[in-house]
Amino acid sequence: MNSTMVLVNYPLTIFMLIWQSEPPLYLAIVILLLLNKVTLSWFGSKVRQHFVNPTFAKNQLKMRDTLADMLAMAP
Repeated sequence: MNSTMVLVNYPLTIFMLIWQSEPPLYLAIVILLLLNKVTLSWFGSKVRQHFVNPTFAKNQLKMRDTLADMLAMAP
């Protein structure tokens, strides 16, 4: 739902606001809504990932170290 709104609904709304010569306040509000939705989606995905796998950050660091060691040993 969020991605559909960001990719389809908001750009069409912005286009129509510009095409219909609506007051700039409405354009500013839609742009702020767009930025708010992107920010909330970004933080929401981080929180959701943490709840799915609380040790994700620790595991990712271990995997990076392991990969670095493997690459260092490669000829």
